[in-house]
Amino acid sequence: MKTKHLVFLIALFFATVAFVFAENPLIESYVATVAGMHGARNQPYQIKIEIAGYTSEEDAAKLADVLKSGGQDALVKALASYKLGTIAPFGRQGSDLNYVRVFNTDKGKVIRMISNREMDFFEYKYNGRSVDFPFSIVELLIKNDGKMEGWIIIAAKIGINKDHGLDVESLGMEKTYLVSIQKKK
Repeated sequence: MKTKHLVFLIALFFATVAFVFAENPLIESYVATVAGMHGARNQPYQIKIEIAGYTSEEDAAKLADVLKSGGQDALVKALASYKLGTIAPFGRQGSDLNYVRVFNTDKGKVIRMISNREMDFFEYKYNGRSVDFPFSIVELLIKNDGKMEGWIIIAAKIGINKDHGLDVESLGMEKTYLVSIQKKK
């Protein structure tokens, strides 16, 4: 009896894994090193970026309207329903990618990603300045010659400026550069 139960549980596990991966197939995957950090986490570390989908033109327009009408708090809530991949330091769970757009420029292909930043209990408990910076933003440039460069803002605030353009402010530091970027898929 125990063997039948174990076989059923194993089959159920693999069916669940197959369903999850079939629903969100991996489109692109990158590995990069975050270098030049300041503050408590100043050692370089590797991150993994897995893209399973892209934000449509229609969804991008909807999200822009949400930001204009409700501000960044409304945008955090709206982005939570989009799961287009993940970004994670190696060995950790990481965060969902909630916005992924691709642009072609004369320099090459740009991939711009936004994630609702995972905040820990202590950030909320002490209500420090960091809770006003709920996003992480990553941009990769895949140049026409195949070389890659990129940057990340770990904690960002997003708003609309007086000229109706996007205003991005980072917490405590400017962009941190990604080095040794490699495409895995």
